[in-house]
Parts: sequence; C-alpha cells; structure tokens
Amino acid sequence: WGWHRGMHDDLFVLLTEVTKGVPWAIWFVVIILTLSVGLTYIKIGADEKKRHEEYIREHPNLPLLCSFPLCGKPLKGIKEEDRVPSKMHPDVPYCSRECRRRDTSENNHRSLALLLKYRSEELAKKRAREERERSKGIFQLLSELIPTPQLGTGLVDGDDEEITVLSEKVEMEAAVMTSRRFCEAYVEKYGLAVHHWSWECYAKSGRGVVMVHLSEKAMEHSNGSPLTYVPRRMLLGLDDYILNEIVRTYDPERELVMYIFQRGVERRHIAVPFRYLVYPKDKTPPPPR
Repeated sequence: WGWHRGMHDDLFVLLTEVTKGVPWAIWFVVIILTLSVGLTYIKIGADEKKRHEEYIREHPNLPLLCSFPLCGKPLKGIKEEDRVPSKMHPDVPYCSRECRRRDTSENNHRSLALLLKYRSEELAKKRAREERERSKGIFQLLSELIPTPQLGTGLVDGDDEEITVLSEKVEMEAAVMTSRRFCEAYVEKYGLAVHHWSWECYAKSGRGVVMVHLSEKAMEHSNGSPLTYVPRRMLLGLDDYILNEIVRTYDPERELVMYIFQRGVERRHIAVPFRYLVYPKDKTPPPPR
C-alpha cells in the first residue's frame, strides 16, 4: 500500500510541475471541450442505436420479390444464379428477362437505378465524414476554433463549408417548393389514374411510392411517362426515416405517396415525398385487377 501511495504522490507532484505554467482558464476550456465532445459522441451513439432499433422493429424483414412491381413473384425459391440481375444496379433482381425488359420500358427503371446509386454514394460520404469527426483529437478540435484569415479573401477557415451548407439549404427549399407545385398540379389532373396503377402495383408488390423523375432524359427513356413504382423493400436501402414512416402509415386504398426526384447542383440528387388523399372516405375506390 505504501508503494502505491508513494507512486500516486509522485504522479501528483509531476502533474503539478507540468501544469504550473499553464493558466487555469486554458485548462478549464480544455476540460469543458473534452466533456462536451465526449458527451456529444455518447448522445449520438445512443440516439443512433435507438433509431436503428425502432427502424428494425417497425420495418421487419420483407420478402425478396421480383423488382418489376406488376409481377411481385417471390424470389425465395429461385436460386441466386438463376435470378436475372439489373443491367444498371446490382441490388435490383428479377425473376425473368421479360420482367427486366418490362421494368425498363414500363416502370422507368433507369431513374430508380440512379436514385439508388446517388443515395448510396451520399450515405458513404456521410459515414466517412462522421468517421473523420470522431477520429479528431482534442488539440485538432482546439486548433479549429482559432480563426486563420486567408490572404486576399477576408475569409476564415470553415467559411467555405458554411457557404456550401447554406447553398444546399437554399437549393433544398427551392426543390421542395418546385416539387410541391408539381405534385399538386399532377395529382389534380392524373391522380385517379396514377392511384389506380399504383394500387395494382401494391396488390402485387406491397406498399411503395410513385417516383417521378423531373428531367428531360427521364422523359426520353420512359416514352414520355417518367413514373416509377418503388416497393417498400427498396426504400429501406435509402435509409430515410421520414420516407419509410410515410410508407408504413399511408392507406394504399385511398392515399397516394408521390416521391419527386430531381437533379441538384450542390447535391447530386434531391428527393422529396408527398402524401395525398385521392379517395375521400365517402367514396369507394375500385378493386385492383
């Protein structure tokens, strides 16, 4: 016990000598920053774990179906080597070449492949950015708090990133306004027909959204009708809690979920969901064929 006590005393004396010339205000700031960073990471981890548990509980494992929504054939009994993969995205399987052909020509598969590709790239960048933030040391965090003016620009480090974030926010707000105006006009004119088609897809492939790709190329590759029915299983891969909550709770018989897909400038893609009531309660929707 005496040896341990002597060692602790020596360490206390050494720490006292090291910290003698450092102002207490700096140590106070360092301690506060260390505690705040640690508590932030703990809170982020706990919140992420909670959201993940809720996500898994509310979205159980869905059966793997043919990706052509008007087919919906289960792929469980088909060997993986016998399944027909998409030519544009590896995570979109089909039960036959005919379904792949029809999905490409009738369901605007090209836009779905772009959505899955862009979203996976965005999630990969987000995870890499979070890893970089977690790997920063306390001295690096302190150095980022010190402004370093750039010569000839009048900016400080980090201002360009803030400008980018602001540009993304403005672009997102403009995209939401554009999507909402388009949806209101589109549903008012074609809502009944689109709902009837989406209900037929729902009868075969389950819950999903009607995605509209607002671009000239999408119009060219889909014979003038850039509509895509995206089943719920594929939507889980987008890792969008708000979108999947809307899909989980909407009424397929009376409601329609529109998913507007746009190409951005600051962001490669912007997708916004909208939920519409097509058939009021006093009207009975027609049964699916």
